[in-house]
Amino acid sequence: MRRHTILKIILWLCITVPYMLNANSKLDSLQNQLEYITEDTSKIKLYREIGEILLSKKPIEALKYYEAGRILAESIKDSSELRNCLLGICDVNTMMHDHKAALDIVQQLIKTANNNYEKLPLIYNRLSIIYYQLGDLKKSFKSDSMSLTYNLLNKDTLGIAYDMHNIGTYYM
Repeated sequence: MRRHTILKIILWLCITVPYMLNANSKLDSLQNQLEYITEDTSKIKLYREIGEILLSKKPIEALKYYEAGRILAESIKDSSELRNCLLGICDVNTMMHDHKAALDIVQQLIKTANNNYEKLPLIYNRLSIIYYQLGDLKKSFKSDSMSLTYNLLNKDTLGIAYDMHNIGTYYM
């Protein structure tokens, strides 16, 4: 029994240590690239990529990168990158259980999407997650259904499958 436990620990270390080192080296590499990139859109994408890497382990630090991307996107009036940065900020707020701030961002994104069917599924998906965490299953279900509707209009098969999975979990 003890031998199995030791083997499991060794196996776990062999799998996770290289992954963690790779994640850190990628993060370091991206942070170094920030110094040399001058093109605004590329810089915003780097801010978002760094934010995504930091999101699960260091959400406060991730928020700083998403905010930097948001400010830059607003200054160059890039609505697509602004939406992506705001979704990242929403994810941070959701992880930190600041549901009011996350809801405010999602509602702002719905208003600015102007019925753009390509943008709305992801926004409604975030809204569903927030309502689910708040325990409001009716609103969560409705948001998943809206996401599914827009994914059907887009013929996004991966999005449809994702939404169908989420909707199916309400009946379990």
